[in-house]
Amino acid sequence: MIALTRLIPPSEFGAVAVVLIANELANGLAGESFGTPLIQRATLTREHVAGAAFASLVLGATLTLLTIAIAIVIPSSVFGARVPELLPLIAPMFLIAGLTIVPRALLERDLRFGRIGINDLATLFTASGVSVGLAIAGFDGEALIIGTVAGGLVSLVLFTASVLVPLPRLHRRETREILRFGLPTAVSSLAFVGTRNIDYAIIAVRFGPAATGYYQRAYLLGVQYQTKVSQILVQFLVAIFSRASLADMGRMRARVAQTNAAVIVPLLGILVVTAPVLVPALFGPRWEPAVLPAQILAFGGMGFAVTAGAEQMAIAAGYPGKLMRFTLAQLAAYAAIVLAGTLWGLTAVCIGVSAFRWGVALLSYRVLLRPFGIPVRQIVVDAGPALVGLLPLLVVGFAVRAELTAASVAALVTVAAIAAVCLPVYALTLRFAFPSVARDLVAIARRLLGRFGGRPAAAPPVDAEHAVAAS
Repeated sequence: MIALTRLIPPSEFGAVAVVLIANELANGLAGESFGTPLIQRATLTREHVAGAAFASLVLGATLTLLTIAIAIVIPSSVFGARVPELLPLIAPMFLIAGLTIVPRALLERDLRFGRIGINDLATLFTASGVSVGLAIAGFDGEALIIGTVAGGLVSLVLFTASVLVPLPRLHRRETREILRFGLPTAVSSLAFVGTRNIDYAIIAVRFGPAATGYYQRAYLLGVQYQTKVSQILVQFLVAIFSRASLADMGRMRARVAQTNAAVIVPLLGILVVTAPVLVPALFGPRWEPAVLPAQILAFGGMGFAVTAGAEQMAIAAGYPGKLMRFTLAQLAAYAAIVLAGTLWGLTAVCIGVSAFRWGVALLSYRVLLRPFGIPVRQIVVDAGPALVGLLPLLVVGFAVRAELTAASVAALVTVAAIAAVCLPVYALTLRFAFPSVARDLVAIARRLLGRFGGRPAAAPPVDAEHAVAAS
């Protein structure tokens, strides 16, 4: 991505941000739709799998054709001329995602996390390599879109080769059972993706492609990239939670949320401190207008990190309808907040987005978790350690940055020095104020170092709670 930001202008990234909403929707369907009931069901037949494959194929094909139709009729005056040109290129992702839904769900049901990780890494490397190669060859937005589709095709091939899936077929009774659970989760997924992307569409209409490019870069740094780290913890929770009691689910979710926040918050804190030197150094001087938005949105990313496991718990417990209503309400509120923020400029939008993320975190405890006996005040327990450790990190970080900037130290050396000083400060704060959280982080670090160091892996977990810790 660093290479692409230097090869492709911000205005092209702004147009691609709008077009890639379709890809986000496709990925959302692949992650949480008709595959979810395959993971959640206690018993599963071949007819259920074939019915889910049929529903996924129909949905993917329909959305592919709909995307092409939208590209034909959408006026260039709405988002700019480049969006209608690029939109047909991304349309096949819906069909690709539809075909990927069932094999991915079966791997998750079998807890084959390693295979899923390998497939996802291959997808990422393919998409990045194709995009960079095309950008070097002189393509702009097309490089990003074609790279994304290439990655999707590799993902489809790898997931299809990883598990045996019956041919799509309409078994009426079993398909109805899949649809009864899968449709609400699919709508929830689409609404969630809409919440995560509708800001790009609104900003593109109000401010144009260049401002959208700056905002997208800031959002990726402050919110989106940290969700990739969170995904390591939460992407398999539906499968694990579905095998646990409600009491065990509550304990596991609390541990996941607290650990996730403890990992994500200090990284975002370092981003807040280093953004003025990091962003221009990595992406080039023309991306400097993204610095302040990235710093503001990083605080919103912290709120996003605290919600880890809430939606997965609602799905695993069998309440997809509740989650669907919650995500649809989020979408409406988010659109209103972003639209109102555009009246005062891009900075106001970023402030509104960050406030919204913390509001959603609070409401997740009130709406999704409280019915399971988890009080709203649990958010203090889950987010408290990370936020307490964040305060000295910021104080020390800003002081170190001021000294290094005054001494005209090179940008990347400054960033490395700040991280080298701030992370131990954060770790010491947790060690003395929240020793149990510190022990969890040390255990995770030791496990990762053991794997990379070639030590033999631990025996497979025998229950759901230990499966979460292992993940």
